[in-house]
Amino acid sequence: MFPPPHRVKRDVTLTWDEAVANGGIQLGRLGGTRTESQYLLLSDLESPTDIPEGTGNGWSVNEEPNGQAPPDFVDAFDELDIPQGSANHYRVSLQNQKFKNCWHTGLPPTSARFSVHVNVKGKTIVANVSHSPAAMINEQESVPADWKQRLPKVSRMSDVVWIQWATVAKAEATPLAVSELKYIFRHEIIMENTRSIIDQAAAKGEDEFNENWPGLKFVTTDTQFQALLGTIHGVSIVDLLVSHPNELGTKSIEAVNIFTTDEGDNYHMLWTLTGDGNTPTAS
Repeated sequence: MFPPPHRVKRDVTLTWDEAVANGGIQLGRLGGTRTESQYLLLSDLESPTDIPEGTGNGWSVNEEPNGQAPPDFVDAFDELDIPQGSANHYRVSLQNQKFKNCWHTGLPPTSARFSVHVNVKGKTIVANVSHSPAAMINEQESVPADWKQRLPKVSRMSDVVWIQWATVAKAEATPLAVSELKYIFRHEIIMENTRSIIDQAAAKGEDEFNENWPGLKFVTTDTQFQALLGTIHGVSIVDLLVSHPNELGTKSIEAVNIFTTDEGDNYHMLWTLTGDGNTPTAS
């Protein structure tokens, strides 16, 4: 159920100062105007079965109800009182079909993959695998010059993960559950830029970062928090929050934990949210 990380060795291009500066920009976004995403429903991902090939959205969604959460997070789930076992839904979104966007019809699938555990009772999302369409296209030997015009309409991690969260939350509980999201884990971080910032936040120098749960915790007033927020793994959390004010209101981020498993080989994050979401109005 848990495929090995798709780790591509890349040079580190994000400096500490750049990460801190970008983190400051992200804090500004959290305090600014928020606009609801136009992609909110499962139908924005999945292609209907009764349309010509290459004219849909190109994603397929597979679900394993009652999927076991990653063993790496057992201690964290216990400490945070997040239910395990049957409370988890393991959902995989694959960009594995020909698709249409506003420029082209019949585009080849990007082989993008987002897999998440949705735990509504625990107010928790675990992002296991996040291989975006843009990343998959840019890993090709020959990257098309117009590659941005070859992306599916839903291509951001924040949109795909939100659709999965909202779909399960609305089906399993009351609509209020959608707005109660509190914890977002990032599992097995493989991007060298983010791992480098984690190492520097932990002040380990040339040594490998190796801190089991709860690892190290940083709050918004810490420079380390700002640097971690400035990585792509922090930006994606901000994207999710500012793109869904209808449900999440002005929710923000309270803290981030960085920790490891497997003797320091696997890096993880936990972003803890704060603030109240919006209570849905009766229809």
